[in-house]
Amino acid sequence: MERKRQVRHYQQIASKLLKTRVLEKTESLRPFLPETRWYSLDALKQMLKRYSTVYVKPDKGGGGGGILRVRKRENDKYEVRFRTHIKTTTWSQLDAQLRSCFLAGKRYLIQQGIELATIDDRPFDFRLLLQRPNQDWELTGIVAKAAAPGRIVTNHCKGGKPVDATKALLVAADGDPETLERWVKVLIWLGMGTANALHDKFTGLRELGIDVGLDRNGRFWIFEVNTRPQFRMFRKIGHRSMYRKIMQFHRKIVKGNRW
Repeated sequence: MERKRQVRHYQQIASKLLKTRVLEKTESLRPFLPETRWYSLDALKQMLKRYSTVYVKPDKGGGGGGILRVRKRENDKYEVRFRTHIKTTTWSQLDAQLRSCFLAGKRYLIQQGIELATIDDRPFDFRLLLQRPNQDWELTGIVAKAAAPGRIVTNHCKGGKPVDATKALLVAADGDPETLERWVKVLIWLGMGTANALHDKFTGLRELGIDVGLDRNGRFWIFEVNTRPQFRMFRKIGHRSMYRKIMQFHRKIVKGNRW
């Protein structure tokens, strides 16, 4: 059953940086995009001058695979985290250390690190699901994803735990209903704005999974957009009506309602 859902005859864009560059052209979205560049030794040097934490990730591929985190420490030391492993190295060895973890044949990006809000001492972000069964985009699902203990990514396939989005927002808002209401509106706006901006460039897109982070200062960030999103986390969260609508739209889309 799950395999049949993956036969998607609509446009998909693999490159994370390409999608980011398209979004950067929309002025209203630009403040929500962490700085992202192609990985190189010079880019690594420049980014670590600006930010205490950066992420190094494959340009193509999903599921949180191949992502590394680099943090500046004292005395010219750098902490590299890959999967559940942590190593401390010096600047002279940092590039070699990172490249030793790179997946074969993959080109890599370097992205500004964001200190995420936490729930139960676990960093979390959000997955927004947008679908276009007809002419217009609809936001059909929002779920929070809390990272597994010892992990730097929140992906469900890497042990991330689906969490009710309202619950996660309330925790981050210290229970303040006005902040919750404002943040929900921002998430909806970001989801629709991202979908419309990408659709202006790539008119064949039909489903999007948008990963949005909330930092510890209450600022939202668009991390990346998946043009072939998975739905398991929406089933796991237990919102039956949400999941039912997602699958109804998905079946309509994959049956070939194209233009």
